Amino acid sequence: MALTSYDAFQALRVIISNTATNRLGASEIEADMHLDAAGDRSEVVPLIVMMMEDHFDISISDEEASNFRTVADLIDFIVKRVN
Repeated sequence: MALTSYDAFQALRVIISNTATNRLGASEIEADMHLDAAGDRSEVVPLIVMMMEDHFDISISDEEASNFRTVADLIDFIVKRVN
């Protein structure tokens, strides 16, 4: 079965809520990872990316990760990479 955006979002939501002080709601899928969802980007986003790599057994280069501006960007990337 193919990974859906919803499934990737749910996994990301759990990871973010476990690593950041903010809770990610469904209406915040377009939240700016730097300002709203992840707190201090320089510390939290690399951790989130690493945890998503582990969760989905994929690799995300530093260059690819630097292009993620929104939660939706990361979800779209993961869905494409997994499928």
